Amino acid sequence: MKKIAFISALLLVSAPAAVLAQCAGGHANEQAMSCIAGTEWDAATQTCLPTATG
Repeated sequence: MKKIAFISALLLVSAPAAVLAQCAGGHANEQAMSCIAGTEWDAATQTCLPTATG
């Protein structure tokens, strides 16, 4: 019984740390965005530029 209680306590204590480790992925500099109609994303300038028509 003590073994089960120890394992249960260990899981309850370590669960929050495991969850935080999953969420700390380094995606802080990523952002979802879209450009307005008639423009497209330019990765070099990191802005929306008018779409070239031809």
